[in-house]
Amino acid sequence: MKNNFEDIEFNEFIDQGKDPFIDNRGAILNYYLDNKVNQVGLINSKKGTVRGNHYHPEQLQTCILVKGSYISVTKNLKDDNAVVESRLVKEGEISIIKPNIAHTMVFIEDSVFINLVDGEREHKNYGETHTFPIEIVDKFLAENIVECYKDDCRVCNSRNLILIHSFGLSPLANNLVENKKSKTTTYPLELNYCKECNNIQLNVVVDPTVLFDKYLYTSSTSQSFVRHFEELAFNLIKEFNLDKESVVVDIGSNDGIFLKPLMERNIKSIGVEPATNLAEVANKKNLQTINSYFDQDVVKSIIHKYGNVDVVTAFNVFAHSDKLKEIANDAFHLLKEDGVFIIEVQSLAEMLEKNLFDNVYHEHVNYWSLSNLVNFFGKLNVYVNNFQKVETHGGSLRLFISKDKKINKSVLEYIKYEEELGLNKLETYYEFSNKIVEKKNHAMENLISLKESGNKIIFYGAPAKATTLLNYYGINSELVEFTIEDNPLKVGKYIPNTNIEIIDKERAIKLNPDIVIVLAWNFFEVIKNQNKDVFPNADFLKLN
Repeated sequence: MKNNFEDIEFNEFIDQGKDPFIDNRGAILNYYLDNKVNQVGLINSKKGTVRGNHYHPEQLQTCILVKGSYISVTKNLKDDNAVVESRLVKEGEISIIKPNIAHTMVFIEDSVFINLVDGEREHKNYGETHTFPIEIVDKFLAENIVECYKDDCRVCNSRNLILIHSFGLSPLANNLVENKKSKTTTYPLELNYCKECNNIQLNVVVDPTVLFDKYLYTSSTSQSFVRHFEELAFNLIKEFNLDKESVVVDIGSNDGIFLKPLMERNIKSIGVEPATNLAEVANKKNLQTINSYFDQDVVKSIIHKYGNVDVVTAFNVFAHSDKLKEIANDAFHLLKEDGVFIIEVQSLAEMLEKNLFDNVYHEHVNYWSLSNLVNFFGKLNVYVNNFQKVETHGGSLRLFISKDKKINKSVLEYIKYEEELGLNKLETYYEFSNKIVEKKNHAMENLISLKESGNKIIFYGAPAKATTLLNYYGINSELVEFTIEDNPLKVGKYIPNTNIEIIDKERAIKLNPDIVIVLAWNFFEVIKNQNKDVFPNADFLKLN
């Protein structure tokens, strides 16, 4: 057992008891400790309560959880760049936290734990010799953790989840604020790895009504996305012999970007979009859109009016939703027996290979490999027949799923490729975490150097990924005051927690910048080519 703090690699070491002995009387677990224990405390805690919010300058914090579960929240006080981290601690596990690590327990079940003390902990000396208060979890954060924490795997339901990287407490990416004084809610933004099936997911799932009811991202703002969906519509019509009698349903249809090219080719298309403002935009363009989440009631209403449909699509929905089994089952209830379910997701392999960590934000609750998608759909008795690699979002996968058991050999070949990349190994994700930190340090050195050289710097774009990147890097309006945005819904607002104002191009021209740093890096060449004459004196750069 690692109980010497120099041996603990992270803020906290969590492990199961060893040498289990089980018979008809019950079970025994053993915990081996080298350090002296001079006090043992037995502590009961109710669900929703908080303990800790302190640190020990010299002592280890050692606890064995006898019953229940809690979220352990920590922060390294010796590292100026440290962020808040959180980990799930389950029944039967021991937690060891190093000195000078602020720590707090947020109980998500009624729990009992044993506290093992290796030094003086007299209550009268609290705050003077052994335990010093520091609040890293306030009441609001504790409530959010209890309400939102995802403590089991989305694919296999295991609770054997390991924290691989924390971006700290981060605001919701697309919830831009109205002014500098607007209060911003933050949530843990962290990647967890499932040791049972290798799935990668966020450990916090924010209420979708908070995320999507008023959504500022409009797909049609990007001409490259418009072309992407025009080409897709043309290819699907050809591949699946769609005609005027066919019906296509698009889940999460945004402003109707995929409905439009289908309608123009006389294919009956119906969108389902939860964001009221986007559904209104689509319907005003005569693109039939149901303003709702995709659920059984929506399925019944579509079947009642049109019968079962030929194709159901969901582009990036499988990254955004926590209710994936329900969505998939409802999609196949809506489809004809020989219908096809088509989804697009960002590629985990591409994300790791290209170090695209700013694709991580609260809307993206899962990060998919093809292997895990095959496993996920297999549990629902449907099959990934084929897939395609597409270029959107830095690299994505398009899957074709049906009740047909025939699987293209390219699916198996790509799964083998994912294994060769190490997507089934925890060490791969620790390496990814280290690369994120290196990228952050390098980018900040460059940005500060540009600023100190007297350059007038402006950002371009306010995509969701910018919220993750700027908040994790600690960039605010003291470094860069403005960012340009082509989406009028975002202009006049501020990127949360940064005070960076979002302005239109006309205002930016008057600023005459020396450097334009493109935050929407996936459109870097397009933005540069469209604006190099608008900002003739500026160099166009990427932050990373």
